[in-house]
Amino acid sequence: MTVLTPEARALLEAIAGPESNGRYNVVYGGAPFASYADHPRIDVPITSGPNAGKTSSAAGKYQFLKGTWDDQARRHGLTDFSPENQDLAAWFLASETYAAKTGRGLQADLASGDTAAVAPALAPVWTSLPGGIEQGISADTFQGKIMNQPGPPATPTLASFYSAQPGQPNAAGPNLSPPQPTAAGPLAFNPSVAGGAAMTGDAGGVMGGLANMFLQQHQQRMAQRQAQNAADAQRRALLLGGDSLF
Repeated sequence: MTVLTPEARALLEAIAGPESNGRYNVVYGGAPFASYADHPRIDVPITSGPNAGKTSSAAGKYQFLKGTWDDQARRHGLTDFSPENQDLAAWFLASETYAAKTGRGLQADLASGDTAAVAPALAPVWTSLPGGIEQGISADTFQGKIMNQPGPPATPTLASFYSAQPGQPNAAGPNLSPPQPTAAGPLAFNPSVAGGAAMTGDAGGVMGGLANMFLQQHQQRMAQRQAQNAADAQRRALLLGGDSLF
């Protein structure tokens, strides 16, 4: 059974927005259909845009053409046009298209935040995406939705992974523990240090934790330098006072 990850659901919501306004039961143009038993297979005249004068059988949340749906249903064993199967087919189609265009794994790139190629790769299939012939969403908005917008049911997304609290389990990645002080100094981890907050607005976030770690290391080096300077000053005072050990 295929389980869609938070990153996959965020992408699907970003695709569905300009395609169907997120509705599972509409045909091209926005009219509803009555049954999820099968793709509705209704050819709707296109009255505007680059395809004016043609017809479209696009339907569902991701506006599958009937031929595209039939191919996905056959290859992946989808027996109806239910919302669940629409989600799965859209993810399969997106993953296959992305791999064919880029030679890369869509899930891996979404999870790592390497999403620059997503819209260009998928726009020939979903033409309302940035770069598509019927673009209905800006590149910045699409990118923001991938990074920030969860799909139903409510789940963490890629952006929420990057702001995960240190030490807490996260389905998108490993547990992240706060950096520990080294043997060189006694400084304890402090998640409220301004360095982390300045980087992310969330000192407890992943990037905030890294900033705190580097700040701690800097403070430890400064403490060592101050101690060394104090020792040097004491040594010089002894020499100038005639108490040389040599």
